[in-house]
Amino acid sequence: MSRLLKSLLVVPLLLTFFSTGLIVPAHAESAPRQNFYQYIRTLYYATNVKQVSKFFIKNARVPMEDCIGGAAKAKLEELKRGYVADPRITTEVLNGNICTMKGTGIALADGHRVNATINVIMNFEEGSWKIQYYTWQGAIPGHY
Repeated sequence: MSRLLKSLLVVPLLLTFFSTGLIVPAHAESAPRQNFYQYIRTLYYATNVKQVSKFFIKNARVPMEDCIGGAAKAKLEELKRGYVADPRITTEVLNGNICTMKGTGIALADGHRVNATINVIMNFEEGSWKIQYYTWQGAIPGHY
């Protein structure tokens, strides 16, 4: 078979894969990324820990949902300290039911706005992508 004929057969095959979702273009928004962004938006406005607990895997979600009174308020405050404004996921590696993402954003550390790096591990659980691990780090200017 000639090279031209082979390359002509590849184009429809690639179009089929893109349309069925077997291959996702690099610029496309993935479900793990979208769920993480939704968590960040919800966290910003949350007044109760139960509003954001649904974004976490079961091992983290159940203890959050069992919190009441001062414990629930303290947990929400802890989560809000982890808030990163304008998150941008730059790398995403999908391996079965686990998605590892890295990105950047703007965080608040000891009253200082800092450029932060984000690390997120999402797990596909109960039909959707949930946060298994999420952290950020950044350096306060002038502090070592």
